[in-house]
Amino acid sequence: MDVAGIIIFFLLFLGSLIFFISSVFYLFRIKSSLISKKEFKKEAQKQVSKLKIKDPVINCEYCGCKIDTKKEKICPGCGGSYENNEKWLKRHEVSDTYININSSIIANAKIKQNDGLSREALQKIICSGLSTIFFLFLLIVSIKTELYYDNFRKNEDLNEKDSVVKFSVADYSLDGDGIIYEDENITVKILGFYTSDKDRTDDILGSSGTVKIGFKVSNRTGENLGLSLKCQSVDGITREWSCFNFNNVFKKNSDVVFYERVLNIPEQTISELTISECDVIYGDREKNTSLEKPVTIKTTADPVQSLKFEDYDLVFSNEKIDIYRYDKTSPLYTKSYILYKNKTDLNVSINCDGMTADGATIGRPIYYYDIDIAPQNVFISDYDNFFDKAVNDTDGKKIQASFTFFFKEDPSLSFSTGYIDIP
Repeated sequence: MDVAGIIIFFLLFLGSLIFFISSVFYLFRIKSSLISKKEFKKEAQKQVSKLKIKDPVINCEYCGCKIDTKKEKICPGCGGSYENNEKWLKRHEVSDTYININSSIIANAKIKQNDGLSREALQKIICSGLSTIFFLFLLIVSIKTELYYDNFRKNEDLNEKDSVVKFSVADYSLDGDGIIYEDENITVKILGFYTSDKDRTDDILGSSGTVKIGFKVSNRTGENLGLSLKCQSVDGITREWSCFNFNNVFKKNSDVVFYERVLNIPEQTISELTISECDVIYGDREKNTSLEKPVTIKTTADPVQSLKFEDYDLVFSNEKIDIYRYDKTSPLYTKSYILYKNKTDLNVSINCDGMTADGATIGRPIYYYDIDIAPQNVFISDYDNFFDKAVNDTDGKKIQASFTFFFKEDPSLSFSTGYIDIP
């Protein structure tokens, strides 16, 4: 939908609205002109009474001279009066019954005529009202669609959205061309990495900070394109809310440079990241394209060994998955985490089947929304978010949970842990 379409729908809506308003005023005008049947009959009696004077010429009963009663009060021939003239009286006698019958006919005819006009006006109001609502709906839809597609991702400066933290070019660079997806219509690529001037200490990863990634999207088509991009993991670690995931619209025939943040990066160093989804969304959704498999982007940096599995409690292990529990204790708080290590060469998703405290079911099962652990990667989950001691009264109780791991590429490898202790 373009601006011309919105204008057309607006004009149609405006025309329907004007027609609707005029129909309402027309109905009000008809209603205001209506009078009661009694008033109609009174008015009709006046009209019927005029039927008395149908033929104003009579003959004088004295001299036989013709008298035009419209012009003369007495006979022009003899000067005699015709007030008692039998013919004159008969000409002007109209019975009350005659008047009542004819006045009722006139009154009913008038009322019927106005009722017909009212029904006609009401039908116009209904039709114009429905048309107005329909065109208003189309106008709203077209405006919302235009606003959506007008909300394009635009060119950005590196620090334009940051007032406190400042970013600069990292001391490492891309290893390769940085292309995530490319076809004859669009190119999606990474341009570089940018580190911040502030660090923080993460419970598990130690010294860490925020890194910005620069992207360039080249839309070579004559239509606006939607782009959905999801980063699955950074340096072998998947963490809720840490990787980027965005969905934007890019204007036709445009090149756009923009930036996305990645949080909790150990020493602000990225050696590789995995893009699991890159969906190009056309107006004709049958043309949509997606990655056939995840894409790994590498840099010139050496990996930072931030995870220390020897410090974590192993609560489950087989040839495919290891599950660890880790508590971070400080003077201010104690926080717990669960780490899932994928030891296979396939992607795996997680589902929690249930949780118990001293054998009693607690809370709702953990739901990991849209989480896939890449091959040889680790997923870090915030344990306290799911085993809320204040809500579920789990303090001092034996906590158990059951997890299912699903391998989409080879479902035969999928398995459930059964209920295992979560110390």
